Amino acid sequence: MHFDGMLRIEKYAKFLGDQDIHISLPGGSKWSFSEDAEIESRRGAMLYIHMKAGQLDLSHLSEESRSHIQVVFPEQTTPNKLAQSSVFPNPTSDFVQIYCTRDFKSVQIYNAYGVLMEEFTFSAV
Repeated sequence: MHFDGMLRIEKYAKFLGDQDIHISLPGGSKWSFSEDAEIESRRGAMLYIHMKAGQLDLSHLSEESRSHIQVVFPEQTTPNKLAQSSVFPNPTSDFVQIYCTRDFKSVQIYNAYGVLMEEFTFSAV
């Protein structure tokens, strides 16, 4: 989906509960915004984009429009045990260190806009 217009998200006082918008991007899906796209929020409404395996490009949105979006990445779990890991510094503009208690085969690095910047695949030694 390519969005090229105004997206207005708003919370209504008369409704109770979570009024934010949640969207999931499944594998094979792509969502991008044009230079003319804009997101406007009223009453603190947020757009949550849950990354399941799709691609998201927010690079053409203004900083103001991006402030109304929260990109959510799935937690990585392993059978019977959650892997303990840390990534720092985060955010970074240079090097990043990754520590993990379990072996992993690949790493994907996304920028703050949800755009895949690098992907590394490791082979067994």
